[in-house]
Amino acid sequence: MPTSEQNPQSSTEGTTPNDALKNDAAGQPDNPQLSAKEQFTVVALVVSAMIISMFIIIAWWPADPTTNKNALYLNKPFHVRPIAPAGNETKSADGKPKATVADTIVILTKKLAEQQKHSETLAKDTNPDSVKALEVLKKVIEETQNALKKLKDKQEALEHICAAKCVRKECPGSSEKICTIQLGNLLLILVAAAGFLGNLIHVSRSLTFYIGMKRFQRSWYPWYIIKPFTASGLALLIYFATNGTSGSGTTDQGAPINLTAIMLTAGLVGLFTDIATQKLKVIFEAILKPADTHSGAGNAASPQPAAKAATVDMNKVSPEKIDAKGVNHVKIPGQNLNLKNLIITINNQVIDKSTITITATEISFDYAPADATATEFVLSVKDAAANLDAKKTWTIV
Repeated sequence: MPTSEQNPQSSTEGTTPNDALKNDAAGQPDNPQLSAKEQFTVVALVVSAMIISMFIIIAWWPADPTTNKNALYLNKPFHVRPIAPAGNETKSADGKPKATVADTIVILTKKLAEQQKHSETLAKDTNPDSVKALEVLKKVIEETQNALKKLKDKQEALEHICAAKCVRKECPGSSEKICTIQLGNLLLILVAAAGFLGNLIHVSRSLTFYIGMKRFQRSWYPWYIIKPFTASGLALLIYFATNGTSGSGTTDQGAPINLTAIMLTAGLVGLFTDIATQKLKVIFEAILKPADTHSGAGNAASPQPAAKAATVDMNKVSPEKIDAKGVNHVKIPGQNLNLKNLIITINNQVIDKSTITITATEISFDYAPADATATEFVLSVKDAAANLDAKKTWTIV
């Protein structure tokens, strides 16, 4: 049973399941609830989607992931394994097209027919040279027959492999690579499926809770439908952001791909989409951090306006004279005063900032002289960053 702190909030317009889950449902009006048939349909859809996601992950989990994301893997459920590096099946070492087993059999069959025809001609000739040539030719024919037999045995084995959907170019009626998949593409499929499955776990928890508490809102249907697909796309973005590749298709570190870590990350991204979105935002801001507009020439960023200078009019400071034995209400007029870190002193005594009120056009504070015998007071307003240094000398009343 859900705990008391999980009771949903009233389903007001615009409230999402995530928002409602954080609030109390007490005292809220009843909402039209799902019928038994609708509940069964919803549960069946969620369970089916989870089974499909898990089937994809389990059935297409590759054996022995390598560093090369261009490596070809057998695209057969529960038998996904590397078969050969990309390109080795159709090209020879010199880069020229490589003859298939079927092509070689045809060539050797024609060659054997020609050799046998030639041997029949030599057999009719009793010339000693022809007899010697015939003996040599018989050995060549025997070698050709042996090679042809080996190729036919290989072709027969390939036919069994093709029947099991292990595709090679030599498979009759099959096009090249029809049942193979690159490791990089396979990883994208698995990451998307893991993100989808992770969010389905969240969706199933939310659904069972709200249906059980009789607080489910039909207006939430789009949220439940779209959210797993959003999580799947987000898992791919996180994968792109955290698993860089070089131009050769290998990992930057040159180490075998840690598929378990990749899938775990994708699943957690689906389960905690909000946290993953914030993480992606941090990565994005780090990559596309705005350049310093004051870094010098060649900066492509648009120029920023210079900071406004703070100014004070010491001629209009009030009061005009200081009462050495009382409290003086000091007011200093100026411009842009609230944008600066000002330091105000009287007779080299710093005025406490907590007692000063600063607006854009005025500085005001109360001042009671510590030395009642002083006959002159020097007011100073400074801001080192803006090179502001204004002074005024007061006499006593």
